[in-house]
Amino acid sequence: MKFIDQLRKENILVVGFSYRTGLQTANYLLQHGISVSISDSRSKDELRDLIDKLEGNAKNIYYGKQSYEQLDGIDRIILSPGVPRAIPLIQEAVRRGIPVTGEIELAYLLCKPKLIIGITGTDGKTTTTTLVYEMLKEEFPVLMGGNIGIPFISFVDKVSEDTIVLLELSSYQLEDIPYFKCDIASILNIAEDHLDRYNGFDDYVEAKKNIFKTQDETGYSILNRDDSYCDKLSQDIRSRKLYFSKDNTMFDAYIKDSQIFYQDEKIIPLSEIRLKGIHNLENILAGIIITKLAGLSNTAIKNILKQFKGLPHRNELICTIQGIDFINDSKATTINAVMKSLISQDKPVILLMGGQDKGLNFSILKPYLKDHVKKMILFGEASEKIDKEIGFSPTIKVSTLDEAFKIAVQSAVQGDVILLSPGCTSFDQYKSYEERGEHFRKLVLNYEKS
Repeated sequence: MKFIDQLRKENILVVGFSYRTGLQTANYLLQHGISVSISDSRSKDELRDLIDKLEGNAKNIYYGKQSYEQLDGIDRIILSPGVPRAIPLIQEAVRRGIPVTGEIELAYLLCKPKLIIGITGTDGKTTTTTLVYEMLKEEFPVLMGGNIGIPFISFVDKVSEDTIVLLELSSYQLEDIPYFKCDIASILNIAEDHLDRYNGFDDYVEAKKNIFKTQDETGYSILNRDDSYCDKLSQDIRSRKLYFSKDNTMFDAYIKDSQIFYQDEKIIPLSEIRLKGIHNLENILAGIIITKLAGLSNTAIKNILKQFKGLPHRNELICTIQGIDFINDSKATTINAVMKSLISQDKPVILLMGGQDKGLNFSILKPYLKDHVKKMILFGEASEKIDKEIGFSPTIKVSTLDEAFKIAVQSAVQGDVILLSPGCTSFDQYKSYEERGEHFRKLVLNYEKS
């Protein structure tokens, strides 16, 4: 029996009615004649716009308090990645033996592509996934989705046996995947993140490692040999392991004599690569291994590496005004990302940090500030915590990014870098890191006109 036919016999509860995953999942199920109920802790008014976008009639829509009665008659839960498994409703479902399925798992069970490629890591996921997509589509039919903002379920009906499915995967999406299996999987790096969701760092690491757990000897796992957690991540992997390193030539993809090699084959000189930044070398090395395993030609790889300049809000040079570089790294919501941004700078930095804390240890940044930062300006909810844990001088604390920017331009001189690299989420003052980055861009462009 096809899995879709099995679903048509079930009553399904979608828990977490997010704009992307929850809505897309509910619409897919409704379009295929499946009984769907929806549960979300937000109010009816908060969900009204999403309810209007449903393409069919949900059996039940539960708003606000999530009671155990919502599980009566339910055969399966589809859990949106933003909803922790620890909430009482899901714990009660597990106690009752109701299967809890993630959207990634659901989509996986509904299609049979040629290859599934999964990319995760604390930082660099979106850049690497997009780079790999641009390279693969030179020669293959490829569909991209996952944490990049395109739910897998939204294009599952377009997948054929000739299609490569490329997924950026967050730790949240990797929590509920008992059957989901990647043919090629990579963990780019690991550092502290999302400690507001997990019981500790080890739980976060284990969630990431799930990307390898269902693989067998027919698959490939790709790891960063320069990452301090590489040994821990590589334990108990049954698939064929390949490694990349920007510092050591002993592995599968590496740098030597200012050129990138894959298994001792010259791929491209560093001087011809458009994507800049030390951290992006790791992303490029991983991308080369992935695409070579998929069968891509060196010509296609080189063509894209000569063109691809990166994505907005990721160490993005907006412009240079009176000899001052303005760099938007709003996507840097982890300590690791801030650190990598700092070591990519070769000029004195005025660092703008702050936002909403995720339970991270900011003191890790201390060794990187002395050699790179001339002044730190903190803003938002986490400013007091950052200042207390780092103790850098000079540091100025303000409430908003507007205030931080004003002080930064007053402090900067020719040859400086004003770097927005927050190390925090944006949700204290913005809807997303994109909105925060666009606000910074607007401040820069208005300053340029003044």
